[in-house]
Parts: sequence; C-alpha cells; structure tokens
Amino acid sequence: MRLSWKIYSCGYAIFVLLETSYSLFPNTPTNVYYKILISFNKAFIWQYILYYIKISLEVFGLAPLFLFVFKKKWLLPIFWKIFFFTKIVGLFLGNNYECRLVKTFFAVNKIFTLALLLSALLIILPYYVVLYLFAFKQKELKNK
Repeated sequence: MRLSWKIYSCGYAIFVLLETSYSLFPNTPTNVYYKILISFNKAFIWQYILYYIKISLEVFGLAPLFLFVFKKKWLLPIFWKIFFFTKIVGLFLGNNYECRLVKTFFAVNKIFTLALLLSALLIILPYYVVLYLFAFKQKELKNK
C-alpha cells in the first residue's frame, strides 16, 4: 500500500512543481489572463494574488503528503487541520482562470469537459484524502 502512495506522491509532486514553474513565466495563458483582467479593473489584482497564494499552498502542501508516506510528524495536528480547511477554501477562491476555462470548455463540448473534470478529480482527490488523514487521524496512523 505504501508503495502506491510513494508513486502517487512523486507524480503529484511533479504535477505541482510543473504548475508552479508554469506560473513563473510572464507570457503563459494564466498570467496573460490576469494581466488583461487587471488592465480593465484594478480590483482583479486580488484574484491574481489569490492565484499565487494558491500556488504557494500547493507547494507547501507537498509536505503533508510526503510526511504521510514516510510516517513522519512535523508541526502540531492543529496546524494541519487549519491547513486542510485553508486548502478547501483555496480550491474555490484561487482558481478564477481555471473556472473560466472550464465554463468555456463546457460551452463547446460537454462530454470533453466532464471527462476533464473527472480526470482532475481522480488526480487531486487522493491528495485531499491524505491531507485529511494526516490532519485528523495522525494518532491512528502512527499506531498502524
């Protein structure tokens, strides 16, 4: 069981690090999208800031994944509980570009969009399961 989590952790880490490196280039579609929004209304700077907070949380969020896999503890469980809820809120607040992209895809091809959403869910759902277990079930996991 642990081997499958190790493989998943490495794959998810690659996914997160690619997304992070992609966000650093100024002419990527995401950055261009936010620059255009901000040029129309300066209030959209907050969406841009939330996007980068989300990216930062994604990178930091690799820690509990690897801590879980290697059965290590770091920081207090209350920190990970707060982090878990922060990540859930971040799913809804820091994805303006992605939400607009999904709406556009849905208008063009509903089946493709549903398949895309399902595949994204299959990629990120195990991460949130691990984050939940690490935050709320650390004592039980240590005893196994």
